[in-house]
Amino acid sequence: CIANGKASKKFDGDFIDIYFGEVSDEEKIDELIHRTPSYCGWQQEIWVTHCDDFCAFLGYVGAKELKEMGVLEEVIENGSPEFNAEWSEEQIEIIKNMVDGGHVQGYLFKCFHCGKHFLYYDVD
Repeated sequence: CIANGKASKKFDGDFIDIYFGEVSDEEKIDELIHRTPSYCGWQQEIWVTHCDDFCAFLGYVGAKELKEMGVLEEVIENGSPEFNAEWSEEQIEIIKNMVDGGHVQGYLFKCFHCGKHFLYYDVD
């Protein structure tokens, strides 16, 4: 009932209502908002975009998981999807010390088109 949009219609609700960046295809926006289950975040769940499309949510991560996947430096280099800017030194320290399930939770995304990884995080 989620994938076909019936749940969203029945309960007059959205699964995701905030995303960073631009997506020009209205059908993709409708799919994200009405037919894509969200992840569970501490604050408002945010979806990351890149290459004019929504990225794939890969999962919950800390610095350890990012290192094991070999993407820690990449997500730092790719910057903040929220502000479309470089991470500050303070944010980089937070990311490098982030523990999955700890006080700072990371959410890892990957662009379907170019393969870049992006990190969004929030704090309890």
